[in-house]
Amino acid sequence: MFSRPSLRLDAALVRTCLDGSRFKMTLDRAESLLGAAPSDTLGIRYTAALAYARLEDETGFDALDARFGHRGNTWSNLARAIMLYKLGRMSAARRALQGYCELCGGAAYALLRPEFVETYLPDRPAVAPSSFKEAVLAVHESEPIIADVPDFIAWAQTQPWLEQSASQFADKNDLDW
Repeated sequence: MFSRPSLRLDAALVRTCLDGSRFKMTLDRAESLLGAAPSDTLGIRYTAALAYARLEDETGFDALDARFGHRGNTWSNLARAIMLYKLGRMSAARRALQGYCELCGGAAYALLRPEFVETYLPDRPAVAPSSFKEAVLAVHESEPIIADVPDFIAWAQTQPWLEQSASQFADKNDLDW
């Protein structure tokens, strides 16, 4: 990643704001950084999507999604599922959760069996798009939001296809289930 060091540090600060439950600060800093680096090589939009989900700001979330051409990614799909669940729109939340799981191999397993992720500063580790490692990072970064919505995981587990997908991934990759 060949971004200016100050932008990389600022991106880490945006993630730290999210971890510290400073959601409006997260969005303010993210917007500033997206203005300075509109191509978003640092994935600032991922962190912003999670903050919008936590604040249940569907309008802001949709504007962010439109800004990047509605190209769904692991973070935005998971954030959308959480946000729609919090808004009580269960069928839409179910579709978003399914989109998250279909986008990444092992995403269901990553959500239902979160893994420990080493602290990373200042850069988010480079992982292959739509990979299991990306799903693990997205769930890890979503943890503060998921913790605020403890019944989200219980609801997700009631989706039979999610549990089945996670179990199959675990069997295929010799993981504990």
